[in-house]
Formats: sequence, structure tokens, C-alpha cells
Amino acid sequence: MPDFTIRASQGEYIRQIPQLDIGRTRRQQPESPVTEEERSKLRGLVGSLQYAVTHTRPDMAAKLGEIQSQITTASVQTLLTANRVLREAQEFDQVCVHYLPIPVHEITFVSFGDASFASSKTHHSHQGVVVCATDSRLGQNQEAPLSPLAWVSKKIPRVVRSTLSAEAYAMSKSVDTLGWLRALWGVVHVASFDWRRPEESYKLMNTALVVTDCKSLYDLVTRLAMPACEDHRTTLEVLLIKQRCSENAQFRWIPTTLQVADSLTKNMDPSLLRAILAQGRFRLFDTSESLAKDAQRRKAIEWLTQPSAIHPSLSETSHCSAEAAVQLLRGLEIEAEDPGGCADFFQ
Repeated sequence: MPDFTIRASQGEYIRQIPQLDIGRTRRQQPESPVTEEERSKLRGLVGSLQYAVTHTRPDMAAKLGEIQSQITTASVQTLLTANRVLREAQEFDQVCVHYLPIPVHEITFVSFGDASFASSKTHHSHQGVVVCATDSRLGQNQEAPLSPLAWVSKKIPRVVRSTLSAEAYAMSKSVDTLGWLRALWGVVHVASFDWRRPEESYKLMNTALVVTDCKSLYDLVTRLAMPACEDHRTTLEVLLIKQRCSENAQFRWIPTTLQVADSLTKNMDPSLLRAILAQGRFRLFDTSESLAKDAQRRKAIEWLTQPSAIHPSLSETSHCSAEAAVQLLRGLEIEAEDPGGCADFFQ
């Protein structure tokens, strides 16, 4: 682009992925197990979509992951769901990733971590992580550029006993990914960066941000006293997060309304993530302001509906508007993440 923004898109590739051919007779038997030939075709479709999800389509990661987990026990209903996911990906084929021109001396990184606890329908908890490049304005509660660099959407590989345990595990993965990217950037761009002593070398870089929507996790990490959890594994995860945040990183809380990684943890409407990808910008707010009832939601709607002041070209070239995200924000029914957790003020 003229302002040196790099736009990564796989729209044409996604449009060329063929749907699974399911005959009328088979569609009338949704609970019937698939044949080996149908399973092979399902694997091909999943692999084709996985290539796009890995590189430019984080908005489809959770829905595709749900299908992947059903391949070995797939039924005709799984085939129908796979076609539906493909149609959604093709309907929003204009979704892309923007890598914005951030000056080298201003660049820093932000990590969003989230989790969904196991339910009666899905017996596994899931984690979602998005790590982005940004600048120091984000930490100052100003509108800042946001360029996704890495994202993760997968099952939590062990049993967790509570929502807090799931959130802590996901955030642990988030800070690890953030640390790896910061170390990589430091080795390449900071002359005196010593990868053998990253905890000291991180101080030579701009302060990074770690963002959660779980208020109880935020309180545990930011309190001065030793964290105490009923689950000792959770205590260890919290201690790890505290240690990583002491390495020139700031721990921040936002409500679920603005959690970038939320749609990577469950099968839900990813309109908010698509709007952020399209506009290439984000903003945090003071915690004191967020605690006022609906304050964060109103501000979210306000800046999502305004043209980007950072990179106007994104508003002109992107076809993924924010209207859907705004409707999502206005009508979203926030479910409490944990007792006394992060969504209480929306009640």
C-alpha cells in the first residue's frame, strides 16, 4: 500500500476450495457415520481451510478446530457443518491481516489470552491467544495500530477444575508466546540483547502488554501478596505470569466485550475480531473508567464506528465493515467468566 502497509489475503484461495458433495439421501441421515471415502474428503477440506486459518484467517480457527476434533468419529452432520464453515469463510473472503508501518524504535508487543471452560456439550476447555505488534500509545490508553503476528486456538491439554484455572493456563501460554516473539525481535534489532538473560534484556525494549478479561486472574497477578488458589497448579501458573510480567511487561484487564481472543476459544460470532482485523487499530481504557456500568461498551461502539485516525487507507480499502461488530457489542449478553469475575458490572 502507499503508506507501506502490507496486506495479507487469501480470498481467492478460499473461494476456490470446493464443498463436500453430500447427496440428498445422505443429508436425510445426519447421525449416520461417514464412510472412509467421505472421511478422506473431510480431511482434505479441513486441511485446505487450516492453511488459510494458519496464515490469514484467525476468525475461523475455533470453528475449524471443532470440526477437526470430530474427524475420527465423524457423522454426516459433521460433513454438513464443515460445508457450513466453508461457506462462512467464503462469504467473508475479504478478511485479511494488515501489517502496519510502525517505526522500529516505537514498536512493542501485546498479548491477548482467553479461555472457555468445559461445558456439558464440550467436555474440554479451550484456549485462545493473539499476539500483536503495536506501539506505546496502546499502553497509554490511546488508539494504536494493531498487527496480528501469531494466534493459537486449541484445547487445553489437561483437565482444569475451574474457569480461573483455564484462564490462568491460557494466559501462561499467552505470555510464553509473547516472550518468544520479544526475544526474537530483540536478537534481530537490539544490539546489546542477550538471549541467555532475557529477563534483563527485555528492559532494553519498550514495555509490552499482557491483556486478560478475567478480573479474578487480574487481581491475583497484580496483588502484592502471594497468590493463593485452591488448585495448586493454578497458583503455579499465576506465579509464572507474575514473573513474566516483571520482565518489563504490564498486565491489563479489559471486559469480555473487547477481548480480541474471545472468538478463538469457542464457536461464536467473530465479528469483533473481523472488525479489528479490518481497521488495524485498538484501544484500551483505564480500569476505573471500565468499572462504570456500560462505559466500556459505549466507548467500544464509539471507536469502532469511527474511521481510523492512524491509517485512513485501511478504511478505504477494507470491505469488512464494523457494523456487525457494533451490533454484537450492543446485543451481547455477557456471561460471567467466574464468581465475582470480569463481567459483573454489565449485569
